[in-house]
Amino acid sequence: MTDKVVAPGEFCFAVAHLDHGHIYGQTNGLRDAGATLKSVYDTDPARAAKFAATYPGVEVVTDLEQILNYPDIKLVNAAAVPNERAALGIRVMQAGKDYFTDKSPFTTLDQLAEVQAAVERT
Repeated sequence: MTDKVVAPGEFCFAVAHLDHGHIYGQTNGLRDAGATLKSVYDTDPARAAKFAATYPGVEVVTDLEQILNYPDIKLVNAAAVPNERAALGIRVMQAGKDYFTDKSPFTTLDQLAEVQAAVERT
């Protein structure tokens, strides 16, 4: 069992883009550390509903902007299609949140440069 590093409600996170099964392990790790799962978004409502059935009480939202606008959400946990990860991460960082993704967050050197610039800006 992992020691909790935050109290309930102290560190809220959301999940978005459930394109890869790693999202479940990522989510479990955050919850094991004490983070509070608040919301989930996916372009496929059936995939979001399946995720919500695994994590009862999570709010299913229909637009990523809802997550980005919640002031208490500190981090967005995502498992998007690889070539979409950089753009999603930049969008999340521009909203003032941290971004946690599975595997590589970019697939091209141009995306790397865009991410580096976003990190500097945010």
